[in-house]
Parts: sequence; structure tokens; C-alpha cells
Amino acid sequence: MKIAIFGVSGRTGSLVAMEALSRGWQISGIARDKTKVSAAGADITEGTPYDISAVKKALEGCDAVVSTINSVTHDRQI
Repeated sequence: MKIAIFGVSGRTGSLVAMEALSRGWQISGIARDKTKVSAAGADITEGTPYDISAVKKALEGCDAVVSTINSVTHDRQI
């Protein structure tokens, strides 16, 4: 099985990736900075979910998509 994880460099995305890898699954994802992805062996496309070409590349050959994208910006004051 191959899954695409959007938000793979974040806290939740990295946990999903670790679990998927422990099951022997392949991982694809999109990250603004590849160096922030802790899932060794993951196929990471640099970009954002707003970049349709990056999304298409990350989805190639995938059986499922998991989105762990955070919708809250850090510069927002509560």
C-alpha cells in the first residue's frame, strides 16, 4: 500500500507516517522543506497543497490520502 500524507512534516503527520512505515507501507507527501520530514524513506515532494503540480506528483501511485494539515496559523492571536 502507498499513501500520500499531506502535512507529513507536522506533529500528527509524522506520527501517521511512522505508523504507516511500521506496517511496511510506502509514504508520499508534500512539504515546504524536505529537511523537516522525519519519516526516513518517504518520497517527499517539495511544495504546498496549493501547488497542483506538487499534489499530482505526490498522488502518483497512491492508494489513499491522509490529510493532517493544520488549519490554524501560528501568527493568529486568540
